[in-house]
Amino acid sequence: MISLWKSNPLFRILLSVEALVVLLPFGLADSAGAQQQPYNGLPDFSTLSRNGNETINVGNLNVHWQIPIFSKKGRGLDFYFHNTYDNPTYLTQSSNGAVFEWMGGGVGGSTTSSGYLKWNTTNLPKCTYAGQDYWPILYSDFTYVDPNNTEHYFGSGSLGYPSQCVSPQSLQRSSGDGYFLSVTVGNTGSFTVQKVTDASGNVKDMVLNTFADTNNNVTGWSVPGQYYYDTTGAHVLTSSGQIGVVSTWNYPASSGSLPESVTYTNSTFTIQTQFGCPTGEAHASNTPLLTTIGLPDGTGYTLVYESTSGSYPSTTVTGRLHSITLPSGGTITYSYSGGTNGINCQDGSPAI
Repeated sequence: MISLWKSNPLFRILLSVEALVVLLPFGLADSAGAQQQPYNGLPDFSTLSRNGNETINVGNLNVHWQIPIFSKKGRGLDFYFHNTYDNPTYLTQSSNGAVFEWMGGGVGGSTTSSGYLKWNTTNLPKCTYAGQDYWPILYSDFTYVDPNNTEHYFGSGSLGYPSQCVSPQSLQRSSGDGYFLSVTVGNTGSFTVQKVTDASGNVKDMVLNTFADTNNNVTGWSVPGQYYYDTTGAHVLTSSGQIGVVSTWNYPASSGSLPESVTYTNSTFTIQTQFGCPTGEAHASNTPLLTTIGLPDGTGYTLVYESTSGSYPSTTVTGRLHSITLPSGGTITYSYSGGTNGINCQDGSPAI
C-alpha cells in the first residue's frame, strides 16, 4: 500500500493507494526481452481513478503519470509530446536466482508516433546446411508498447533466420485487444517489416518510423535529422542531442519566436531493495533514473526515489518513487506499507 501526501500552499490531502513506480524507455523499436508487464499504461475497459496528471488503475493499483509537454492540431492525427511514468518495477524470475529483478530505467518520453516492439531473442545451436555452418536466431513473444505504456501481447509465435535453418521468416499475430502484428526478418537478421495495426486501423511502422491513420495521414520520426514531424510535414519536435546526463528537446513557440526547450536530467543510482523477502533482493549498479524535467518557463518536475537506508538524499535506492515536486511547488510523497514493505514476495506485485 502507498500513502500519498499532496502538499501545496492551498491544501494537504491524504490518499491511500497501492503502487510501485518505474520509468519506461523512449520509444523506437527495442529488442529487449519481451517479459509481459500487464500493470502498465491505460488498458481498455480498466477502472481508472484520475487526479490531475496522475491516474490510478483501481484493478491492479498501477500509478500512471502523464505529464503534458506540447501538443499541436493536425490533419486527421494530432501531434502530442508528453512524459509517461508507470509503476511495476520487479519480477520474480531472475538469471542470478534472486527473487526480484529490476525492470526499470529510462525516460518515458512519448509522442503520437511513439510505440515500440519488444521480443525475446534465442540463439539456437549451430546448423549445417549444404556444407555451410550457420548460427540461427529465433525471435518470439512479441509485445507492442503503445505511447501510454500499455502493453499488447501477441502470444508465443516465433520467426527466425537464416531460412536454411529456421522457419518461418514472417509472422502475423493478433492480440486479445484488437491489435494486429506483421513482422518479417531477412537472412541478414534485420527486420524488413515491423508493423502494428491498432483497433482503430492506425498503422505503426517501426521500419519506416511512421504512424498513419486510415486516410493515410502520417506523422513520424526522422532518425538522421533527429526530429518528429506532423501530418503537414512540419518539424514539430527536435532533439538538441545529449550532453552527459542532460538531453534537450525543442518545440515551436506559439508566438512563432525562437523554439521552447524542455530539458531532462538523469542521475546514476545503485538499485538495492531491502524488502525482507526470504529468497533475495534486487540489485543493479550504475542505473540512470530521471530526476528533473525542466520546462521553458523555468519551473519543472523533480523526482526523488525511495532511499534503501531511509536517509535522504541517497544514491542507493529501491527504485520506487519517494516524491515528485510539481511546477506549482506542491509535492506528492509516497510511503509503502502492506505485505513485505509494500511488496508481495510471491511475484513482486504491489501488496494489497
